[in-house]
Amino acid sequence: MDLHKVLAEMHAERERLKTVIARLEEISGQGADSRGRRVRKGMGGAARKAASLRMKAYWEKRKQAESAAAQTAVETEEREG
Repeated sequence: MDLHKVLAEMHAERERLKTVIARLEEISGQGADSRGRRVRKGMGGAARKAASLRMKAYWEKRKQAESAAAQTAVETEEREG
């Protein structure tokens, strides 16, 4: 068997393996997109709803704390003024 022929077959096999590995990585979500950036897994509906509820509670708590601080400032000003 000719050495050049063996090398050519091995190079062709390597290219086939690269293609298969890239496709498997895309399917499993571990690969990169065509620009070389990591692919990010999307958020499901239940996770999106849970995050929405957490943020609504966070902003409501923050809003209440802000209005309480403003009320305290007004009361302090009235006592001093």
